Amino acid sequence: MNRLNNLLAIIVLPLLCLSSCRRAQITVNTVAAATNGDGLISNTTVVLLSSMSFFLSMCVILAGFLLACYVHHLERRRHKSLWKWLETNLSYLFLITWAFGFVVYCVGMFIRTGDETFFGNLGRLLAVTPMAIVHAFGMFVLNSDVSEVQNYFHSNLLYMGAFSLAHFLAAGVSLIFVIKHFGYGLVSRIRLWCTVCFGSHHDDLFVFWGQNAPSFILAHDVEKENREKPGKRYRILFVRTADEEEKESDRSGVDRLFNMLQMKNRELDELKKIDCHSINAFRRLSKWERPEEDGITPPSILQDGLRLKKLVKLFGMTRRTVHVFMLGDDEESNIKAASNLCIDRDLQAWAQQGTDHRVMVYCHARDNVVFRSLENSYYAGNIKVRLIDSARLAVNMLKTSEDSLTQPIHFVDIKGNATVSSPFQAMIIGFGQAGRDVLRYLYQYSAFVHSDTSKGINRSPFRLMAFDKNMDTIAPVFHSARPALDFSEVVSIPCCGDIHPSKTQHDIVLYKSDIQEQLFWDEVKNHITQTRCIFITLKNDEMGIAMAVRLLKLAITQRVNLERFRIFVRSYDSSKLRHLEFTANHYNQTVVKSLGLKEKNETPIYIFGQEAKLYTWKNIVDDQLQQEAIRYYDSYCQTIGDNTTWQQRRENQLGNDEPSYGAINAVRRMETQDMENAIHRKVKIYLATQALKDEQRLKDTARAISQGWLTRHETTYQPILDKQVNDVLITLAQTEHLRWNASHEMMGYVHHTKRDNEDKTSRDVYMYHDCLVPWADLSTSTQGYDCSVVDTSLKLYYEEICENKTKTKQP
Repeated sequence: MNRLNNLLAIIVLPLLCLSSCRRAQITVNTVAAATNGDGLISNTTVVLLSSMSFFLSMCVILAGFLLACYVHHLERRRHKSLWKWLETNLSYLFLITWAFGFVVYCVGMFIRTGDETFFGNLGRLLAVTPMAIVHAFGMFVLNSDVSEVQNYFHSNLLYMGAFSLAHFLAAGVSLIFVIKHFGYGLVSRIRLWCTVCFGSHHDDLFVFWGQNAPSFILAHDVEKENREKPGKRYRILFVRTADEEEKESDRSGVDRLFNMLQMKNRELDELKKIDCHSINAFRRLSKWERPEEDGITPPSILQDGLRLKKLVKLFGMTRRTVHVFMLGDDEESNIKAASNLCIDRDLQAWAQQGTDHRVMVYCHARDNVVFRSLENSYYAGNIKVRLIDSARLAVNMLKTSEDSLTQPIHFVDIKGNATVSSPFQAMIIGFGQAGRDVLRYLYQYSAFVHSDTSKGINRSPFRLMAFDKNMDTIAPVFHSARPALDFSEVVSIPCCGDIHPSKTQHDIVLYKSDIQEQLFWDEVKNHITQTRCIFITLKNDEMGIAMAVRLLKLAITQRVNLERFRIFVRSYDSSKLRHLEFTANHYNQTVVKSLGLKEKNETPIYIFGQEAKLYTWKNIVDDQLQQEAIRYYDSYCQTIGDNTTWQQRRENQLGNDEPSYGAINAVRRMETQDMENAIHRKVKIYLATQALKDEQRLKDTARAISQGWLTRHETTYQPILDKQVNDVLITLAQTEHLRWNASHEMMGYVHHTKRDNEDKTSRDVYMYHDCLVPWADLSTSTQGYDCSVVDTSLKLYYEEICENKTKTKQP
C-alpha cells in the first residue's frame, strides 16, 4: 500500500509540472485576447487581479486547513471507520477512477469518419489511447482538458455528466491523498504554532527524539498514566529526525517534499493515536560538532543549529520537568545526541531558572564503562542522564516477576532451617548483552547456604554454563573485569586434549560453540537432566523460539522433570512477538496436556523482555525499582537508628562540587545494593515460608519485629525465639551475606584489607572491600548488618500484609 501511494506521488507530481506549463500557455492566450488593440493591459487591472487572486489563495489555504482539521476530527469520531476504509482502499480507488477517466477521454477524442465498422472504430480508439492515458492521469492534478474532447460530444448530456463525474472523483482521490500525507503535518504545525503563541504553562514536557516502536509504546503509556491523574497538565512532542543516510542536499527542495511523503503509514497512525505535537528536525543532533572558533561558550544547538525554536519556547512553557527520550537502536548515536543536548545553552538556562526545573534525558544505550561516563558527568544537578539498558530491563523483569519459576529459588530443595540441599544448574545460549546480564542475575540470586554445614557456612553448589560462537572474544573482557569469579578457560567444542568439558569443576563454564554444531547438542544432552533452566538470548526471535522448541523436545525425550524446568526466550522485535507467543503457547498447551504438569508450570517455554513490558511509565520515567529501593533504604535506616535519607546520603557522598570518581562509584554501589535488597527481600520471604511450612509463624515474627516486641543485639534476638524460627532468621542473614558477596564480585570487587592511611572512599576507587570474606570471618557487629537487612525485609513484608488487609476491607 505504501509503495502504491508513493508511486502515485511520483507519477502525479511530474504531470502537475506539465499541466502547469500548459495552463500557463492558455493563460497567456486568454490575457492577450482580453487586451486592447495594442496588446497592453493597464496597471490598475493587474493590481486588481493580483489582489483578488491573493485573496482567493488565502481562502483556498484556509479552506484546505479547515478541511484537514475536519477530516482529522472525523478520525476520532463516529465517521472514523469510513475514513479508515477510504485510506485503506485509496490505491484501488485511484485505479478505478483512472480507468473511468481513461474511458471518458478515449471516447471524447474519438474522431468520426465514414468507416463505422468494428475494426475501424477499434483502430481509431487505439490511435487516441496514448493521449487518453496522459489525460486520465492529469485528472488527479485537477487538469480538465475539455478542449481535447470533440465538439459533437459537448452537447451530449450523458457524456458531459460522465466527464464531470470523472474529474470530481479524481479530485476527491487526490484530496484524500494530500490530506493523508500532508494533512497531519499541516495540522500539527499550526497546532504547535498556536500552542507556542497562545498556550498556557504545563507541568511536564515529554520529548521523544525520533520515531520507533519503543518510543511509541512509551508515549502511549505516558499519555495513559498522566491522563488518569486529576489536574495533571502535560505535553508530548515527537521530534522527527533525519535519516542517518540523508545527505545535506536532501534537506531542501523536492527531495525534502518526498521525505515528508515517505512517512510510514504505521508512524502516521501512531502519531494520530497519541495526543501529541510533532516537529521535524532535518539535521541529526548526534552529527552536530562544536565549531573550533566557538571556544567554551555554551552553544545554542537546538535553536541555531537545528532550527527548533518552537521546542525551545516549549521549555519556557514548562513549570517542572522536561523529559527527553532517545530510544533509537543506534546506541552510539543516542549517546552523542544526549551529550550535545546536555550542553545546549537554552536547555541549561531553563534548568537553572528555578529550583523546580529539572531535565531528565533517557538514553537507550548499554550500561558499560564507556557510556556510563555520560551518566556520571550528570549524576548530580538539575540536568541528569539515565541510561536505558534494554537487556538489563529484561532481566529485571525476571527478578521482579510475580510468576512462579522465574528465579533460582524456585528450582532448589529447601530444608527446614532455610538452607538448600540441591545444586542449581543453568544454561545460557547466547552471551551477548542479555546473556551476560542473565549470568549476573543467576550468579547473585542463586547464592544460598548449603545444608551441609560440616565445613562451615558455604554457598550451595551451582553451575552456570554459557554458549556463544564468539566466546573467545567475549570472555576475556568479561572475566578481566571480574577477577574474583571462578571462571573456566574458554572451552572449545570439539575440545582439545584429555579434559572433556563435562568434567570441569569450575562454577562458571564458558563454551565457544555454534548452536548448529552436533557436538554442541551432545554437550547439552549430557547436562540437560541436571539443568533447571535454560536462557536463550540469540538476538534473533525466530531462531530463539526454534531453539526453545528443540530443547523442550530434547528435555522430554531425556525424561527431564518438567515440573521444575523452564526455557526462557528473550524477545527482541515487537513485530515478531505475536509469532513467538503463538508458537510458545501451542507447545506449552500440548505438552502440559500430554504430561499433566502441575498448574504452577503451565509455561515450559517462557517469553521475557517484551518491549511493551519494558518501555513503560513505571520502568522508565517513574523508575519503580528506584522507588522501591528508596522505600527499602528508609525502612533500613529506621531499623539501625539512622535518620539519613536517600537524597542526603547522595549529597553527602557527592558534595557540592564536581564529584570524584570514588564518590560516584560509592554512591552507585550503595544504591545498587538497595535496589537488589528491595528485590531480594521477596526471595528471603519465600525461602523462610518454604522452610517453616507455616506462613502464620512468619507473619507473627514479622509483626513482632515491626512493632518492636522482638529486639535484637547484633545477631541475638530477645526474647528468645523458637529455635527453628531463630535458625531460619540467621540463615537468611547468611544468605544475604552470600548475595552481597556475589553482587560485589560481579561488579569487579575483590577482597582486600583497608590500609591505615586510606579512607572508606578509597575502596571504591581501587575496587576492593574488606567484607568479601566468609560469614564466619565477619565480626558480630558486621553480621548484625546482614541481620538488619533481614529485619527490614520482614518489616516491609508485614506492611504489605497490612496494606492488603486495608484494601480488602474497602467497599
